[in-house]
Amino acid sequence: MKILPINLDDLMSARTVESVRLEFKKTASDPTLEQIIHTVCAFANDFHNLNGGYIVLGVEEENGLPILPPVGLEPKNLDRIQKRIRGNCKRIEPEYLPIISPERKGQPQGIAPTWHCVGAIPCGCPISKYTKIFGESTYYVRLGSETVVAQDDSLTQLMQMTAKVPFDDRRNLTASLDALSPALVRHFLSEIKSDLVAPNVDIPAIELYRKLRLVFKVNGHEVPKNVALLFFSDQPEDFFPGTRIEVVQFADEAGGDLIEEKIFRGPVQTQLSQAVDSGLNS
Repeated sequence: MKILPINLDDLMSARTVESVRLEFKKTASDPTLEQIIHTVCAFANDFHNLNGGYIVLGVEEENGLPILPPVGLEPKNLDRIQKRIRGNCKRIEPEYLPIISPERKGQPQGIAPTWHCVGAIPCGCPISKYTKIFGESTYYVRLGSETVVAQDDSLTQLMQMTAKVPFDDRRNLTASLDALSPALVRHFLSEIKSDLVAPNVDIPAIELYRKLRLVFKVNGHEVPKNVALLFFSDQPEDFFPGTRIEVVQFADEAGGDLIEEKIFRGPVQTQLSQAVDSGLNS
């Protein structure tokens, strides 16, 4: 079953994901595997609150940009590569497992994007499997499109982030899953051409929520995160008063009279689209 929440072509061309959240690797050889684990650790730490990132295996890069078409990975090796990545990710502390989604791109090659969300920061791992010192970890972060060791100010900031959870990733205990609209979620996935809503795929709404990390389990039941309510509830203002866009147009002269005023409500992405298309500033 497809689990990648984004269109593969858009992912590789960085059309819907910022390049700083992307890493391309041609192979998963031993030296490259160490780099992959370090980048997994950096994405999990999410130093700049970008909601993790993606590593795409089977795609060569030059100056941070993918070389297309992809060279791919032999399909017979995909299962072995996944096991090696998952096994080596057990070296990350606290233990963190990425989401791996083998994909077909070209014949006979396949590629394997791995999707990394925010982990229980700070995440650390040894520089290599041969240099592990008991009780010590090295912390990695993303600076631009590079994975680097967190040192000095960046290390201090990372440690200070430990007790902080970004607003959009917080669970909302005042709302139930009924507040979410499956139609809005499916429309979003359709717009980005995700395989999760392909014609031959039928995934229950709750599974879509889980795959998109929109819900959080609390005491045996699930509640929506704030980001889910902002984007996928019909009236986010019910949960966050003031969640609206107010656009006002005045006459050209200083202190001119009010010409027109519009208020846009609903899901955040709908508000933005309607405000841009309103023509008030045309």
